[in-house]
Amino acid sequence: MDYKSHHELYTNIEIVNIAGKQRMYSQKITKLALYANQNSFKLPIIHKILEDTYHQFSMTHNILSQKTKNDNSNDYLSELYTKIEPFYQQLIINTILLIEGTRVNNDSNTSDIKKIKTAIENIKVNESQFLNLMDKIVNEYEKNGRETKDRAVKRENTFNVIFICIFIYIIFFVLLPSKNKKGGNVFNF
Repeated sequence: MDYKSHHELYTNIEIVNIAGKQRMYSQKITKLALYANQNSFKLPIIHKILEDTYHQFSMTHNILSQKTKNDNSNDYLSELYTKIEPFYQQLIINTILLIEGTRVNNDSNTSDIKKIKTAIENIKVNESQFLNLMDKIVNEYEKNGRETKDRAVKRENTFNVIFICIFIYIIFFVLLPSKNKKGGNVFNF
């Protein structure tokens, strides 16, 4: 496998792993939001975990954006990244609202409870769209990886066939005729 194919495969694998983390963090945010909705007495614990997950989610998104921003080779992937951005932004905004709403010192009035419920609903809705698009992105990278691997295997097989043909040519048209001319020993030079 040549360097370019190897590098492309490595990059695709790296992006798929980061996208997998993105999926995991978005699901974790949704689960924490639902858990906060059901267990208000555990808000301090949920708040800390939610804050950590939020930071990890935004950090992996930034890493993913940096790795993919210069790659304009695939229009479909560019379109998917453009489509996923609003859902990511809504997840971030509503997660921040939920973090603010789950602070221990926060007075729980009906306005805050309403904001928290709205944030939880928005997180659920945007997470499903986010996951759907992230699945499409991962599938596209996996497809590209398979195509890259197949191209490399075809190129390697072609090289092997050419090598075998050259080897056969050398045996039948160089070494064997030399044997007949020099008295039976092919390696008499």
